[in-house]
Amino acid sequence: IEVQSAGDLSVSNSGDIVAGSGLNSYYNGDNGYTYYFGTQVATGINATSNGEGAAVSVTSSGDISADGIFGASGIAATSGGLGGTASVSNSGNIYVSQNQKYGYGAYGIVVSADGDGSIDNSGLIDVYSGGVASGATALSFAGNASVTNSGDINAVSGYWATGIDVRGFGDATVENSGSVYANGGKYAFGVYATAGTGDVSVTNADGGELGFYSYSGRGWGVFGYATLGDVNVTNDGAISGYAYGQSAGIFGRAGLGDVNVTNTGSIEVISGGNVAVGVFARADNGSVTVDNSGDIYAGVEGVNGYIGYAAYGILARG
Repeated sequence: IEVQSAGDLSVSNSGDIVAGSGLNSYYNGDNGYTYYFGTQVATGINATSNGEGAAVSVTSSGDISADGIFGASGIAATSGGLGGTASVSNSGNIYVSQNQKYGYGAYGIVVSADGDGSIDNSGLIDVYSGGVASGATALSFAGNASVTNSGDINAVSGYWATGIDVRGFGDATVENSGSVYANGGKYAFGVYATAGTGDVSVTNADGGELGFYSYSGRGWGVFGYATLGDVNVTNDGAISGYAYGQSAGIFGRAGLGDVNVTNTGSIEVISGGNVAVGVFARADNGSVTVDNSGDIYAGVEGVNGYIGYAAYGILARG
């Protein structure tokens, strides 16, 4: 489904969509070339408006499959005009794959707006990429960005995997009560949230699960960074993961504001050969508060039996 408008735009889908034929390749030993057959770029639903103040809205309850060589998206909603807003509500199953490490990657749901951008997912999002994979991405260049998830999100990549990615010029908000898992070759983030002038707020509710795995680099369950505002992270559920490099359950950092972390759930992180931190709260110019009544475990396995790095349950710097 491809829809373009200079004004408001609305898409409602309850059917099944298959876009793209994927990647097939073989190696010709005589001349050394690899031949590719299939769809270059695949998108299940693409809704775009460039009108000032335009509202772009997509609602989907059907199953969507998108498979492309250099890029693939399940649902993409864009409102590029001044003050435009974009939102996606999904309750269906989304499968996205992009096997090449080159290209723009694979995205389950991606929302981009000049004003507010939001995603509400209660379905399954399963994303695979040879390069960059993201389950749910919400971007706002002059407003607020938010993702609410009660479904299952899996992002697997050969380089950078993010379950939920939220970046707002104003506030960046994530509310999770479902299951989110990121498996990246070098970088893996369950939740990645940044705010420019506003606050970062991440809540992993009771019953919510955030997981990560990185076999060669760093992995964080929750990463929140606010340039000017505060960072607030609450975990009432479970956060767990392994990274060969730096491993952190919650990493909250504020440039000018404060960092507040509350944990009543469980956090378990392991590093294969670097620093492991259950909660790392850092305010460069503000105050740090960590309130823990849950369970935190941080461990370093070491490389070839040698342990040369530290493990911290809670590390706070204000």
